[in-house]
Amino acid sequence: MKLFTRIFQTFLISIFMISCAHREHSNELSLRSNYDKDSKRTRAKTTEIYIFPHEMPSGDRFMGGRVHAIIERENWK
Repeated sequence: MKLFTRIFQTFLISIFMISCAHREHSNELSLRSNYDKDSKRTRAKTTEIYIFPHEMPSGDRFMGGRVHAIIERENWK
């Protein structure tokens, strides 16, 4: 009986903790910023460039890699 009581208490405490963690929240920064509701941000246009493995003029070997370049910055409309 003592074991059942202990398990039941643990269950009630965990239910209380989960219910506190999942409260509805609002984005306070967006509310305080006074932005227009119609303004939207467009994503930046990017491209991925792959540099092939090659040997450098100094004799070092470059194993290749990817570079992300921004073509057009983000924009607020």
